[in-house]
Amino acid sequence: DLGIVQRAYCFIAPKIFGGREAKTPVEGRGVDLASRAFQFEKRGMQTFGDDIMIDYRLSQCFVP
Repeated sequence: DLGIVQRAYCFIAPKIFGGREAKTPVEGRGVDLASRAFQFEKRGMQTFGDDIMIDYRLSQCFVP
């Protein structure tokens, strides 16, 4: 909500967790339009066994 995130590391693993009580990686108010979403650019990608890490950097931010 404050627009302080400049970089995000996203990890993808070949496992599925879920259910009604599962936590989301992103909290807050969200946005009402896709055009107001935080925009990130992929800067790199690395694998760790079967897991994947993607390095994103913020390219556009709309703070309400």
